[in-house]
Amino acid sequence: MDKAPDINGYTLRRSDIVQLARNIARAVPLEILSDKAHPLTIAIKGSYSCGKKCFVDSFIEAAINLPPCPIEGVGGWRPEKKEDYRAYLAMRYRRDYSFQGNEGKDESVIARGLNGQMMQFLYLDMNYTPYHFSFCAQTNNESSTVAVREFNALRKYGGVTLLQNTDGPHDEEEFPSDIEIWLENKRANFSGAELRCPDKSKLAGAFNDEAKNGDWRRYVEVRVHNPDLSLVVDACKPVFKEFKMGDI
Repeated sequence: MDKAPDINGYTLRRSDIVQLARNIARAVPLEILSDKAHPLTIAIKGSYSCGKKCFVDSFIEAAINLPPCPIEGVGGWRPEKKEDYRAYLAMRYRRDYSFQGNEGKDESVIARGLNGQMMQFLYLDMNYTPYHFSFCAQTNNESSTVAVREFNALRKYGGVTLLQNTDGPHDEEEFPSDIEIWLENKRANFSGAELRCPDKSKLAGAFNDEAKNGDWRRYVEVRVHNPDLSLVVDACKPVFKEFKMGDI
């Protein structure tokens, strides 16, 4: 049984998920991000299409001192954003940003962090088998656990490993994390894990209505398993301040 969340609450907008990720990234002590052999590990779990990848991308941006991308997710491009996006890419270049991998499946981002040190961010969506990952032998015989180990073995620098959808019954044994993020809308969990929201009436209505009304209401839990990351809980509080349990 998972321990109780260190902090939980509701968010209303996509920008709240972005801010949550940025606050957590800035609360991680820089010395933790310099350990190549023991990278910070974050598990991002929850409902289907609830903003897990938005959290990942926003965390990385904050850790390398970039502003939020002016293009908000898939389909976010607009002609009027052209100059803003060009400026964003220029800032990435100045951070020595490089990307490798299969976008949305396995990704490696290397860039300069807040103190100028090179950092590496490895991202795996565990819904895919190792066959889909660019760094594994093209075989289905490899387990997801081995895939994570192989992925980390490719590290050039310290940083963060972000594992998305590690929602099996023994996930904490197979994929131990320093921080666990749970994001939930009204959709089911990919792996059939039980949803956690205590009052689903507080979540948004039909998913297809979200694009029309801008409502990204989510139930969110944060669990911190590493005692050296105690500041993370405090960093989450401003995001939930107006949307605590019972306030919506």
